[in-house]
Amino acid sequence: MKPDVTEDGIIELPGFKFRSVIEVVPINMALCSFEEQAAIWVGFRNMLNSLTVASTFLIQIQYMNIRDYVDRIKSCSKGLPSEFAPYADELSNWLSSKIEGKSLRNRKYYVILKTDASSLSEESIRIDSEIVDTIAKSVSGAGKAKMPPEEIRKQAYDQLQEARNLIVGGFTGMGIVAHPLS
Repeated sequence: MKPDVTEDGIIELPGFKFRSVIEVVPINMALCSFEEQAAIWVGFRNMLNSLTVASTFLIQIQYMNIRDYVDRIKSCSKGLPSEFAPYADELSNWLSSKIEGKSLRNRKYYVILKTDASSLSEESIRIDSEIVDTIAKSVSGAGKAKMPPEEIRKQAYDQLQEARNLIVGGFTGMGIVAHPLS
């Protein structure tokens, strides 16, 4: 089965595993006062404590290649009036120094929410270790009742929608922009 993505961004993977991805636009904590920083951390902690689904926080860092841009600035600076040429040279030199140190980076922050069929059953116990989880289910008899596929999907979608609303609302309350990917 190929992964399926709904219009609102819920991803269904094989084996009734469901995911939702939220992109988070970071803020510069160094610019916040001590009180603001404390409030953000408390809000973040409270948001995490109220999550009922598994989550992964992913930070993707990409080095930016702007050599072509710098070369274009250098070539265009030759046609500028004499009073502007030094500024273009200074800008291209500064950008060149940033490129050499690879300090220009593009960062993307994501929260990945996860649920699957085994975590949807109320009586089921879910443990991160697959071996311990299998043993716990065999001893307790949990997870033996089979739900119809449409009921599994509905519960998973509802669970992920609730978690997404909690995350987006929590970040918004802290002054941080977050939006689900579709």
